[in-house]
Amino acid sequence: MTVPEQASADSLSARPDRASTSQFTPADLVSTVTVRDVLGLSVMTLAHVEVQAAHGHLGRIIRWVHVAESPRAGKLLNGGELLLTTGIGLGSDEATLKSQIAQFARAGAAALLVELGTYWEQIPETVIKECERNKLPLLVAHRELRFVTVTEQVHSRILNDQFAQISAMRDVSESFWALMFNGAPPEQLVVHTSRQLGCPVVLEDLSHRVVYYAEGHELPSELLADWEKKSRFWSVENRHQGLIAEPIRVQDPQDSKVSWESIDIQAQGSHWGRLYYRGVTDNPAEGAHVLRHAAMALAIERLGSGAPHSWNGLIDRVSLNRLMSNRFTTIDGERTVLEAAGFPTRGRKLLALDIRFHGQEITAEQVRRMLESSASRSFALASTSPEHQDRISCAWSLTAESNLEASCLQLADRLKSMAQRVSVVVSSELTGPVDLSSALHQVKRADYLASANGVHLFTVSKQRIDGLMHSLRGDVRVQAFVDSTLEPLILHDDRNGTDLLQTLEAILRFPTSRSAAADALHLSRTALYSRISTIERLLKVDLGDGNTQFTLALAIRARA
Repeated sequence: MTVPEQASADSLSARPDRASTSQFTPADLVSTVTVRDVLGLSVMTLAHVEVQAAHGHLGRIIRWVHVAESPRAGKLLNGGELLLTTGIGLGSDEATLKSQIAQFARAGAAALLVELGTYWEQIPETVIKECERNKLPLLVAHRELRFVTVTEQVHSRILNDQFAQISAMRDVSESFWALMFNGAPPEQLVVHTSRQLGCPVVLEDLSHRVVYYAEGHELPSELLADWEKKSRFWSVENRHQGLIAEPIRVQDPQDSKVSWESIDIQAQGSHWGRLYYRGVTDNPAEGAHVLRHAAMALAIERLGSGAPHSWNGLIDRVSLNRLMSNRFTTIDGERTVLEAAGFPTRGRKLLALDIRFHGQEITAEQVRRMLESSASRSFALASTSPEHQDRISCAWSLTAESNLEASCLQLADRLKSMAQRVSVVVSSELTGPVDLSSALHQVKRADYLASANGVHLFTVSKQRIDGLMHSLRGDVRVQAFVDSTLEPLILHDDRNGTDLLQTLEAILRFPTSRSAAADALHLSRTALYSRISTIERLLKVDLGDGNTQFTLALAIRARA
């Protein structure tokens, strides 16, 4: 069987019969077996093999096993051989021994294994010193060592590793081809890459913004800490290489013990960014092979994309989804991830917006550009709402000196040219990502709609209790409170197709005016009172009681 030294994914996929039809030669073999690995084989244990020189070089790769019982042995090597000898062919005088050891080392031999008892009773001091000086591991067998058994076991280990590697490489190739064939989005390709490697993976654009990441077992805030600074450092360090078609390994500038491997995403003269993974993979296919296929899959995805030259849509959609899903454990972690994606939050004014276009389709990218051009040094995230295609959810980061009212008016002026009737629901000034997460839900739920042509601004005031309750939604105690308090209504609505929960929300929004609650629900007062009676019966409460109203209001807010 042939194992090409530089086996490519294409050759494995296009020529599946190649491995089974060719003659296997030592020169073709690509091994991952080290001298240290070989020391653990049963034949070595039985022969009481020990290391007597160059202990620090046991990580050398053994590519082949070769018997060295001839004075010409050193001239026949190709490198990577485990040399087996009784010492009879190495010479008897000191000068010859020195010459032979030096020749083995120059030829790139992996190690020298000597069996005692046939020719030498003990290893000559010259051999030990020369092996140490030439950094050639010297292994000594104190019992009988069958060279043929050593050869069989070492070659079997090498071949088994190679079979595993080829199988893993084919699995990687086939899995990425399947994803490409089915039109997998970039985020799925990044997650798949992380699973194949068993390592965190980061995709960035050419501005060093994080497009998407799969953190694995790492904390996102630790994985992405100072990302732009690190990425620019790597870019400068490797500028002489140009575009990187083959993966390269770089050191983390903040932690010398941590390494990353990276590759450029490029095809047909276009360059979209870079893909990194952190650490060392256990995949037998090796990290470079996985990274090459991931880069190819992402490049093909870009070529087939409707907006191939920008990652903005993905960055905005993912960032807003993470904000609204509250997928963070700390505020600093949330800031780190948002800033790595190019959305600063420290020392800035933040706004949440829900922009609603009536009768005209506007893209999120158009809105994003309009927001960023409406205020100096501002940054925005904009994504079409999955539930309402005519609505665009936005997060806006402005400088501390910005005049929010003036910026919003300028935005309104720009929107006039885009649609005949626009409703802009905007939050009050926010100071951090937690408030922003809550405000995005608030402006989305707000029921303000423009009734006449033009651009209409509606401001939703920030209520601290909303931010607090939103941050506590993941607490199991709060979840249990909500479930036990509202479950009868939720079950009734599910079984009967009613909307008693919505009715309760309106009643609590207008606790002193049943008429206002009826108007908000577009019901008659008689129909509303009928629903109130059903709610009180199901929950076994009196909706006129202040404590009951407070308890139910907390449950509604925590569930929202």
